[in-house]
Amino acid sequence: NVTNDREWAVYISHFSGGASLFLFNNQIINNKGTGLNYGGPYILLYADRNHISGNNQGLIANSAILLNNTISNNTCPKDMLMAKAAGVYLNGPRAVLFNNTIQGNEICPGDDGDNIMLRSQQGNQFTAHFNNLGNSYGDSIDIYLDTDYQGVDCNTSKDMNVDAWNNFWEDRNSNNLHENILDFNDDFCAGSIDYQPVLIEKITPVHLTSAPTLIEPEHNALIPGTLTIDFSWQPVTGATKYLLCTNGWANHPGEAMRVIEVQGQTSAQVTYSPFTSYSQKSLYWYVVAGTDNGWGLPSEVRKLYFSEDPFVVGGTIADEDENPVKQVYIAGKGEGVFSDVNGLYATIQNDNFTEGLIYSLKKEGFVDCYTFPRLSTSFDVYGDLTIISETAKNAIYTDRGIVPDVTKGAIAGVVVDENDQVLIGAEVYTEPSSGTVFYLGANNLPDPTLGSTGPTGKFVILNVPPGNYRLSANLSGHNFSIVDHYGETHIGPGIVVYENSITIDALAETSATANGGNTGSTPGATSEGGGGGGCFVSALIK
Repeated sequence: NVTNDREWAVYISHFSGGASLFLFNNQIINNKGTGLNYGGPYILLYADRNHISGNNQGLIANSAILLNNTISNNTCPKDMLMAKAAGVYLNGPRAVLFNNTIQGNEICPGDDGDNIMLRSQQGNQFTAHFNNLGNSYGDSIDIYLDTDYQGVDCNTSKDMNVDAWNNFWEDRNSNNLHENILDFNDDFCAGSIDYQPVLIEKITPVHLTSAPTLIEPEHNALIPGTLTIDFSWQPVTGATKYLLCTNGWANHPGEAMRVIEVQGQTSAQVTYSPFTSYSQKSLYWYVVAGTDNGWGLPSEVRKLYFSEDPFVVGGTIADEDENPVKQVYIAGKGEGVFSDVNGLYATIQNDNFTEGLIYSLKKEGFVDCYTFPRLSTSFDVYGDLTIISETAKNAIYTDRGIVPDVTKGAIAGVVVDENDQVLIGAEVYTEPSSGTVFYLGANNLPDPTLGSTGPTGKFVILNVPPGNYRLSANLSGHNFSIVDHYGETHIGPGIVVYENSITIDALAETSATANGGNTGSTPGATSEGGGGGGCFVSALIK
C-alpha cells in the first residue's frame, strides 16, 4: 500500500456485537497508510506474534488483546485527521497488552503519543504488563492518555486508571519515568498510569504449546437480564494464569468485551447486566493460557445463546445416506452457523413465526437445500436436518430422463403419521398444483409403478417454479391439515420453493386432538407447524 497516506494495509469495521478478529504470525510492514485499523465499538482484536513495522502509523483498535507482538519503527500518521500515536492507538473500552515490544516509533507533533496512546474515558480499562517499552531513538512519550473524548466534566474516576506495572523501559531512567508518560499529572482530564514496579531486564517470551479445553457452560439458551455465569476449563500444563474473554455487557454498558485475568485457577464467575433483545442475542467465550513469560494459543470459541423466549434449534446435518456432514452453513432468521466435524450445529431462534422456520443449508458439492423445523412452544431442542448431494439429485433426474431446469426447484420429503411411522398409499400434492410428483422405491429412485407413497414413504416433486405452496396428501382415514398460530386452518404446511434448490419437508399426519399444541410425539410433529420437517427428513433419500 504505497498510494495514499489515509488508507490502511488492513481495515476491518463491524458495528454489531460478538465479532472477533484473530491475527496470528503476520507481517504488516512498510505500508504508506496505517498498518491495521480495526473499527466498531463491540468487537475484539486478538493479535498474537505479529510484526507491524515501517507503516504510516502502526495499529488502531478498540477493545484488543495484544500478545507477543513487535510494533516498531512506525511513523506518525501523515495527512490524517489526527496526527497521534505512531505505534498503537487503542480506543477501548477494554484492552490488555502483554509481552509486546512497542519501541522506536516516531515522535508525533505536540507529544501526542509516540509508542502507545490510550483513550482516557470513564469505564475504559487498560492493562499493560511484561512489555518491552521505552525508546532507543530518544522519543519523548511512551504511553499517552488521550482525553479528546472525555468531555467537559473531566471525570477522573479510578476506573480510568491504567495498570502498567512490570514493564521493561529501555533507555529510560526508571526514577524519572513520569517524564515519558502523559497522564493525570499532566492533564487533569486523564486517568493515572501505575507503572511501578519496573523490570530491569528485557522480556523474552516463552510460549505455551497447548490451548485450554473449555468445560462449562455449553451451548445453552439463557434468559437475559441480570445474569451470572460460571465459566470453567481444563488446566494447561505449565500455565499459571489464564485470560477469560467474552463479549457482552458487564458492569458498564460501554464494556462490550469482557477480559478477565485469572491467576492460579481454572474457573471464573462473571455477572452481566443489562441484556436487551437487540444488542445481546448471543455470547462468545474463549480462554488463553499463559505465564509471566508468555502466552499460548486461545481455546476454541464457544457460543452461548440469549433470548427472552429462547428456542435453540440444534441437531445433526446429514446427507442422503444419513452420514454427518461438516462445514454446512445453516442460516435462518437468526445468525448463521456452521456444522462441526460431527455434523452438529446449534443456533438460537426467538423471532415470531406463524408455522415454523425456514433454514437454508449450503455446502460445495451439495444442492442448496431449504427445510422447515416445525415449532411448538413446548419444545426446547430439535432440528436434525438433511442436505442432499449433487450426485443424489442428478441420479433422480437422470433416471426419469428429465433435464434439470435451473430456474425451478424441487420438493422432497417423506410422509409419516404422528408417531413418525411411514405412511403407505398417500397421494402427495401441492396447492397450487405444480411440478411432477414421483414416489421413491427401495432403490431410492422414482418407481414408475407407484401412484402413491410406497414402503419408504418418500416422494420428490421435480421442476417446481419458485413460489409459496401448501404441501398435503390424500390418504383415507388420515388428516394433514394444520392450524397456525393465528388459528387459521390449512390443508397442510406452507413451504417456499427457490430456484435451483431443493425444499425438504416431512408431511406429518395431524392428531385430531392436538390442534394448536404438542401431540406428545417426536419433537416437531405438531399441528401448529404441520410436521417436524427437520426431525423426520434424516431418512429422506438413502
